[in-house]
Amino acid sequence: MFRSVGLLFGALALLASSSAVAQTNRPPGGGAVTPRVISGNKVPEGAYPWMVALLFKHNGSATDEHYCGGTLVDRQWVMTAAHCIENHAIDNPTQIEVLIGQNKLSGTTGMRVPVRGAVIHPGYNFKNDFALLKLEFPVPYETVTVANPSSDGALYQEGTLAKVIGWGVTDPLLPILPDDLQEASLPMVSDERCLEANGRFFSADSMVCAGELSAAGGATRKPDACFGDSGGPLVAFKNGKPIQLGIVSWGFECSSSITYGVYSRTAAAYDFLQSRPEIAPFLAENAKLTVKGDFRVGGTVSANSVQWKGDLPTTMRYEWYLREESAGEFRLAATTSTNSLTLTEEFRGGMLRAQAIAINSGGAGKIESDPYFVSLDGGGDSSSPDTEKPTVSKVKQSFRAGVFEVFVETKDAAPSAGIRAVVAELTTVIPGQKKGGKNAATRRVIRDQINAAQISEGLYKFTIPAARGARYSLSVQAIDGAENKSEPLSFRVRKTK
Repeated sequence: MFRSVGLLFGALALLASSSAVAQTNRPPGGGAVTPRVISGNKVPEGAYPWMVALLFKHNGSATDEHYCGGTLVDRQWVMTAAHCIENHAIDNPTQIEVLIGQNKLSGTTGMRVPVRGAVIHPGYNFKNDFALLKLEFPVPYETVTVANPSSDGALYQEGTLAKVIGWGVTDPLLPILPDDLQEASLPMVSDERCLEANGRFFSADSMVCAGELSAAGGATRKPDACFGDSGGPLVAFKNGKPIQLGIVSWGFECSSSITYGVYSRTAAAYDFLQSRPEIAPFLAENAKLTVKGDFRVGGTVSANSVQWKGDLPTTMRYEWYLREESAGEFRLAATTSTNSLTLTEEFRGGMLRAQAIAINSGGAGKIESDPYFVSLDGGGDSSSPDTEKPTVSKVKQSFRAGVFEVFVETKDAAPSAGIRAVVAELTTVIPGQKKGGKNAATRRVIRDQINAAQISEGLYKFTIPAARGARYSLSVQAIDGAENKSEPLSFRVRKTK
């Protein structure tokens, strides 16, 4: 629903992570395309000096690393969508950089600037999709003006012509990002019409719609933002000056015939977006929390110290989590102001995990250790973190009453945190329809995340409703309680004789 690159490609992302984004800019097979925003045009060089690309650092190529947009609202602050950074820049902002000063991602005229910290709107929960990034240093570029609720309200009226700007994909069915910055003109939509079309997910308190509905089944698409445009701007012009009315947020599909594109209404968060909030503590990229000591009841274990970054002094606390053999999840068992803990009887035979938390007026930074097994007998330093990957193997599959049932078997290595979940990326290929011996429609490829149901110890089942003519394949992974993932197991799902 959100329009960042990572959410378009599900398991290929998370941009999320990183290496997968490098694969999303090129069509399968390396074929050539003409990149442009849906029904948009290439932006003239220098037209929007405050436009930035968010880069998830991977290989140094902005073309590969771009995943969201943003705008410069202060010489040291970038405004973007909260969903662009909630999984990437809060605990470790150093993995994000911004590119500013160039319209071509592959160009060399601009600057790559490290991010020092990130702040999400305090009311974000799908609504209030706003965030601010503090750059490592001020940059010498013009800033954009954010819509002021007291003076710019008229710009939100239905029919006002606005522009959406970004490097997002030009066809939602193809994982291709353009190299050149694109823009498209589209009209503002009233809150009433947007609510009627988009339903209960739309909230006029913090959202606004723009665009036109495409003709159902038509080959021509109306202008719209799409995947990769998230975080970028929706601007209107007042006395020739651009005013940012919105931030690309979400939509049910790109250039839809029944729903509109939705933007975060910047006027609704004017005070937050004009603020320069304190940055919560964060860690160096290679920081790791480990636990050592006597893993017996009555013994003492200690977590290593880690170096926190930030602009303000921090205070520390440690939280100690326990996963008992009979339990499926970790629960908070103790909190200490120092980095050591004496193990009481309740820890016997369980999995121990430590979390270090640094706090300042900007918020909290957190880091977790691996889970460590607490011995039933003996102990000393013999306990070790559960870092072994589980395994997954296919057992059988069947087809009946229009449903595939696929069974897989999992095992976890000792010391075992137990299998937490078995998940899969389901790829569905729907062939194009033929009419008169010719294709009337191109094939569609749909990717979904599905979970398996546990049948018995180590045995799990996927249930897949089948459509006539469609082809299915699975990429399965088992995840244990220590968040270790098995190697992906990929295979086609077919009817068997």
